[in-house]
Amino acid sequence: MKTCSHCQADNGDDATMCCKCGKEFSIAKKLELRTPPEQNSSESDGESISGPAKLGYWFAAWGCVILIVLVAMPAYLLAAPFFPVGLFALIPQGDEGGIEAMMTGGFIIGWAIYMLLSVIMFKTKNRGLFFFIYVMFCALLLLNLAGCYRTTEAASHIQ
Repeated sequence: MKTCSHCQADNGDDATMCCKCGKEFSIAKKLELRTPPEQNSSESDGESISGPAKLGYWFAAWGCVILIVLVAMPAYLLAAPFFPVGLFALIPQGDEGGIEAMMTGGFIIGWAIYMLLSVIMFKTKNRGLFFFIYVMFCALLLLNLAGCYRTTEAASHIQ
C-alpha cells in the first residue's frame, strides 16, 4: 500500500496518483517500488561457490592430467593406479622412493592425500579458500606428473 504524503489516504501499490486528492506520487516513490529487494551479501559479493562449479574445476584438473599423460606418454595410463608414486619422487633421493612406494603400496598414501584435498575442497563454502586449495591441488598434480616421469625413468634403468 502507498500512503499519500499530502492527504494520508491509502492507495494501491501500482497507483501513480492519489485516489482521494489526485496528487501525483513522487518519482522517488516510483523508483522505490521498482527497486528489487537486496540479495544476500555473501551471494552478491561472490563469496560462495556452487557444488557443480567445484565439481567442474575438479574434473578439469584431472582432465588436464589425463591429457598431459596422453600427449607425453600414452602407455603411462596403464599405470594410473600407481599415479601418486610421483609424490615420493619429490623427496631427496626420490627416484628410489618412488620405486619403493610403487612396490610396497605407498601409493595408497598419495591417493589418501588427493582424497583429503578433494573432500576439503568440496566442503568449503568460501570462494577464496576453495581456489587457494584448488591451486595447491593442481600444483600437487603437476609435481606428481614430474615425479612420475622421474620414477619411470629410474625404473627403466633397473636391470
